Amino acid sequence: MPLAQASRIFSGTPAEIHRQWRELAAQCHPDRHSGATDANSAFRHLLDLRDAALGKADADAALLRDVTFATTDGRHFKLRYLRCRPFELGCVYIGRTTLAYAIDLAHRDLYEAATERIGGLTFANEALRRQFATSLPAILARLETADRLVLILRRDPGLVVLADLLAHQGGQLDPRHIAWIVSGLANIACYLTASGLVHGAIDAGTVLVDPATHEVALPGGWFYATETGAALQALPEQTARRLPAMLLDHGLATPAIDLALIRALARTLCGDPSGSRMLHDGRLPRPFADWLTHAPADTAFADYAGWERARDASFGKQRFVDLPVTPAEIYPPLASL
Repeated sequence: MPLAQASRIFSGTPAEIHRQWRELAAQCHPDRHSGATDANSAFRHLLDLRDAALGKADADAALLRDVTFATTDGRHFKLRYLRCRPFELGCVYIGRTTLAYAIDLAHRDLYEAATERIGGLTFANEALRRQFATSLPAILARLETADRLVLILRRDPGLVVLADLLAHQGGQLDPRHIAWIVSGLANIACYLTASGLVHGAIDAGTVLVDPATHEVALPGGWFYATETGAALQALPEQTARRLPAMLLDHGLATPAIDLALIRALARTLCGDPSGSRMLHDGRLPRPFADWLTHAPADTAFADYAGWERARDASFGKQRFVDLPVTPAEIYPPLASL
């Protein structure tokens, strides 16, 4: 293992790294492997990995940032964050276990719409609630300052913003990883349809994924969520840019918007947002490329069934494909928290 990947073994605070080291050292000490010719060199390399992780933890600590929200009712809310990402309404602060969306007061209507939609999410039974527990947003707090409205949502520590993962991977993902992301989003699209909602802002900045478990979540973009069949009040610029005009001409929220956005996102993850090269890209199985370049089915449920057929024809029997990336690699300060 290269020293640059030391955080895959040693992570957390310096104290936690030392604890992890003691546990591994007890197992790997040369005295316990006297018959192995490389025991000493392996142990020295483990020690080098520990030192590299400790050095990285010290360096990353300097990257941590704090933001304080002074609310209109006299409270002060301090948030320690890993990264701040701008979006069309303001910015989102990515904390270890939170996402704090801070938007301009001029967008109060969208802020209120988001809190209403998220607060109104329901489930037909407890099994569905558990299934979507970390895939859908949960509000931890609402704050108002002199110039911003802040919506704080829960973030599972294993989840990373898909746009950050994409950048970390050099601008495109292996098609096998795109496949599990599409499966997760297609499942969420079915929930939205059953709930009578159109999200309207599915993209790499609003989707979070867990590289280790392949969990997919959609906590962002709820400022644009609209009841199915209702008039669209607003959409982010990227949605209007990526969708066929015919989907927006009537001005109504339809599930086809979300289904088309999932395809647009998958093409972006392939490194071909327009899809112009997709059918000639030797990396992409033909059923997979065909699904990404064709119009969605009439319903989210039919679209999901079509996706499963294309996925299985492209990649065969489902199997877990490891994505060796950790949140601490994408958000370096995380290693020091």
